[in-house]
Amino acid sequence: MSETTQSFVFGITLAISVGPIAMLIINRSINCGLLTGVVTGTAAAFADLTYGVISFAAGSLIYALLAEHEFWLRTGASAVLILFGGWMLWGATRNRNRHISYPSSTCKGVFASTYALTIANPLTIVAFSGFAAQHATKELSLVIVSSVTLFAGSLVVQLALAYFGSTLRRHISNPSVIFYLNMLSGLSIIGMGLAKVL
Repeated sequence: MSETTQSFVFGITLAISVGPIAMLIINRSINCGLLTGVVTGTAAAFADLTYGVISFAAGSLIYALLAEHEFWLRTGASAVLILFGGWMLWGATRNRNRHISYPSSTCKGVFASTYALTIANPLTIVAFSGFAAQHATKELSLVIVSSVTLFAGSLVVQLALAYFGSTLRRHISNPSVIFYLNMLSGLSIIGMGLAKVL
């Protein structure tokens, strides 16, 4: 399997795991619509692209650095997930009796918040640290091609998640169902954060 094919498959594999980012994309598509879900998914794919460029350019150095500071990186990333999950729970509670078509604060600033959360996601850090050690290269063209194919693989899955969330949105009209889905998303993200520090 070529380097570019491996990168594409890694991008798909990384994005397809039902982690906090997948939950976030589905949640935002349900609450805010397909366009917001697409922006959220695209931001996650761009974060994967950022890690890809860094990983392919300096893989062995990144791996050593991550291994040396693994505890602090994991603790910090877990704290970000727990806080973000709490923010989602607060938003769900605040908007409990609103109809799904009403805008909420979760529909604003989605690109920046998703990019930051994906970069801080401990699952992403661990996955890239292992991938980086195996695929480092000094050849600029290979770094670019591998990073772009990784981005493409990730983007395909992220957009599919956004479409799935928007499809659910069309079939769910009861605000209490939306409330419980939002609570489930927030609790799942908090749980993923706690699982990394316990």
